[in-house]
Amino acid sequence: MIFPQIFTAVTPLVQMDTREAVDRSGGNPLADLASLRTVKGPAGVVRREHFVTPAANQGGLAKAKVYLLTSSRTASAAEHLAMSLKRTHRATLVGETTLGAGHYGRMVPLDDSFTYAAFIPVGRTFDPDTNEGWEGTGVKPDVAVPADKALDEALKLAGVATSGDAALAALR
Repeated sequence: MIFPQIFTAVTPLVQMDTREAVDRSGGNPLADLASLRTVKGPAGVVRREHFVTPAANQGGLAKAKVYLLTSSRTASAAEHLAMSLKRTHRATLVGETTLGAGHYGRMVPLDDSFTYAAFIPVGRTFDPDTNEGWEGTGVKPDVAVPADKALDEALKLAGVATSGDAALAALR
């Protein structure tokens, strides 16, 4: 897991870039990873809730400014991250409204030869405070700018010079 490692060092600024969460061919860039698998469960409706309890020792990122860069191609699990960080006020979302792919599901073959298949939603992720999801609407950024300007805007908000690679090098 990467999160325990990045939370151990003192870091004044964190930038996460989800602007290309969907590959350019329209598919899922993670679809062929061996770590993805079907989880078997009981038939019918299943509700799963996940909670995070802050550790007593908050680590290096507890007070860091966090900027999440978004675009109209930010989708699926990246939108879940965006919604979670936004609703907890843990990050500032900078960029465009996300794609709006909030339902998760699976491909179901429509014939015996698997020539035709349909994506069937089997669940939805939503904000527990409002019961609202982002399917079809996306997650709106806190600071709306075109995706190609999101990094410069986040650096400006963080008080860092916006000269691209030079600005990022200054953070290291």
